[in-house]
Amino acid sequence: MTAMTTELETGGSPIISYAIDWDEGSSGNKYSPFVGFYDNNLNLLIEFTQLTRGNYYRFKYRVKNIYGWSDYSDFIM
Repeated sequence: MTAMTTELETGGSPIISYAIDWDEGSSGNKYSPFVGFYDNNLNLLIEFTQLTRGNYYRFKYRVKNIYGWSDYSDFIM
C-alpha cells in the first residue's frame, strides 16, 4: 500500500513518525500503541510476533510531522 500526500496535506513538513496501534485481539474494544507513539518510527515494515492463530486483530495507524499527529486511519483487519 502506497499513500500519496500533497504538500498542502502535510503543511509542507516531512513525516517524522508512523504509529501503529493494535487491539491485541480484543475485537476493537481497546487499542494499545505498538510502535511509533513513544519513540519516532520511520520503518514501513513492521513484524508482529505476538499473534495467535485463529484470533482476529485490528490495527490502525497515523503519522506525525512537526505540526503533530494526523487522525487515525480506519481500522485494518
